[in-house]
Amino acid sequence: KPFDRSRKVSLLGGDSLYATAQWAMAKLSSRACRELIAQTIAQYSDGQLRKRELLWCADTTIDEYLALEKTAGVATFFRAAAACAAQINGVD
Repeated sequence: KPFDRSRKVSLLGGDSLYATAQWAMAKLSSRACRELIAQTIAQYSDGQLRKRELLWCADTTIDEYLALEKTAGVATFFRAAAACAAQINGVD
C-alpha cells in the first residue's frame, strides 16, 4: 500500500490539537474554563468517532455531516477558546 502522507499529517495535527488544548487547560485559573475545555475535548473525540462511522454510511447527507462538524469538529476548539477568553475578561 502506498504511503498516505495526508492521513499521517491529519493524525499528527489532531495530536497537536489535543496537546495544545490540554496544555492551555492546565494553565487556566478559571475552573469554568477548564471544565469547558475538558467538555470540548470529549465532544471532539466523540465527533471524530462519529465521522468515522459516517464514512461507511452512504445515506449521510451534506447537512448531517456539516451539523456534526459544527458541533464536534475542530471549530469546537475555537468556540471554547473564544468563550474562555470572554469569561476570563468578564464579557458576556
